[in-house]
Amino acid sequence: MKRLPLYITLLIVVQLVGAQAMAQDHNTSSHSFSIVIPEVAILDIESSSSPSISLQAKAPTQAGDALTFGQSNRDLWINYSSIVGAATRTSRKVTAQIASGTMPDGVSINLVATTSTGAGGGKLGVPVSGGILLNTTAQDLIVGIGSSYTGNGPGNGHQLIYTFQSSSPDAYQRLRFDQSTTVGVLYTITDY
Repeated sequence: MKRLPLYITLLIVVQLVGAQAMAQDHNTSSHSFSIVIPEVAILDIESSSSPSISLQAKAPTQAGDALTFGQSNRDLWINYSSIVGAATRTSRKVTAQIASGTMPDGVSINLVATTSTGAGGGKLGVPVSGGILLNTTAQDLIVGIGSSYTGNGPGNGHQLIYTFQSSSPDAYQRLRFDQSTTVGVLYTITDY
């Protein structure tokens, strides 16, 4: 008879442990969710007036003087947003090139991008020192862009400085007034 109370006690203990184990299965729950960060690589040109600019040499006022070059335009700003990948793409760059029209003989355009200013953040790009002489080949203008944004509108991003100049000391003889033209410049943000 002593075994009966022992069996009853063991049965009660087993039921209590089993009930406690079942209670633990129901006091937690879980689920999963996905996190998506999109790849981004966009840019645009901003201006407080017009994205079309005009550069011209200054005509002399005295016989015997040359045209005056060196006029600059600082009205345009390049804005970009970039999210790079972790493994294969850690940097982007902005290139510039003449995409339409032809530069008149004897002249060139120096294009400089300034250090980024304004409301941006992240790993902003670094301008190429001294800028570039525009031609029909894509040339690096801003390098080292990581995941970043410049801010939107004029006053944000990299200010663009176009300077009109004679292309070489002997270039003056190739100048022709009837070669005045419109040139289109293409900017591209790309991985490297």
